Amino acid sequence: MEVAPEGYFHFEKLIGQSAASSQGFVAMWFGEPVKLAYETGLAPAIINAGYDPRRMDDIDHVGPHR
Repeated sequence: MEVAPEGYFHFEKLIGQSAASSQGFVAMWFGEPVKLAYETGLAPAIINAGYDPRRMDDIDHVGPHR
């Protein structure tokens, strides 16, 4: 797949912009079988992209937990 010239122009425009938040929101199942994938793959990738990984299960919210 090739990127159209418009895609490159849009990318160049986005490069100079900063995000409104430094949080990288992660919503997934955090069971033991995927713990290593999160800790060694997802979280480091989010950090390397310049964001602070925020796990859904670490955020207080109103309502029942499922």
